Amino acid sequence: MQEICLFCFFILGLTAGSFLHAAAISIPDAFPIVRTWRCCGHCHSSLPVSALIPPLNWLIWRGKCPVCAAPCSRRSMVTELLAGILFVLCGLTQPSLADKVGGVLLICLLILVALIDLDTMEIPDRLPALILLLALIRMMAAPSGWPDQFAGALIVSVPFWFLYRLQAMGGGDVKLMFAAGMLLGVRRIVTAFLISLGLGSLAALILLLFFGANRRTEIPFGPFLAAGLIFALLFPSAASLTLFQAL
Repeated sequence: MQEICLFCFFILGLTAGSFLHAAAISIPDAFPIVRTWRCCGHCHSSLPVSALIPPLNWLIWRGKCPVCAAPCSRRSMVTELLAGILFVLCGLTQPSLADKVGGVLLICLLILVALIDLDTMEIPDRLPALILLLALIRMMAAPSGWPDQFAGALIVSVPFWFLYRLQAMGGGDVKLMFAAGMLLGVRRIVTAFLISLGLGSLAALILLLFFGANRRTEIPFGPFLAAGLIFALLFPSAASLTLFQAL
């Protein structure tokens, strides 16, 4: 029974990834998301439903547009596979149905954060706002957890705000960590911050050493924050490895 449920999570994740890829293209330019999702990126023809669901797309159309036969973009395929894997991990690690639903929604929003920030160097305000809405729903469902949620909202976002005032960080990063901290609580948001800091530092070092970047090169931090937050969501026990809990 569990295997069937996880398979359903994987298929749902693949389909969500296809939609998220289109949403990441549409949201910055205020295009209708469904129209972008239903159109081929090459010939702009309307696609049948079977071409929008990745498993059917590969079974029926071999991963190509049924009109012009152009192959699916690599980024779309990576997004679909990533979402499918993360949905399965969410199904495995989250204890209750409510946690699984909330985790899947958070993963979708964080994938959007990463894709849009990579493209535009900005995080749309509506994405942190939706994460904050999830946090408020969680607070209403479990009112006793509000002190930890409020502390989580402030412990990382306040230092980020000072960096933002010094023009060393974007305002979207501050809003993201405030909303995510309100949802995840202190230990997991600290875990997310440490992981994102490590990943971001490693990426910056690789760009400096091998790709000719310099100190003035702008690197979007949103994808690293999203990666850290997803890790903290899926593996909450890793919070025991943070310096915060060791204090």
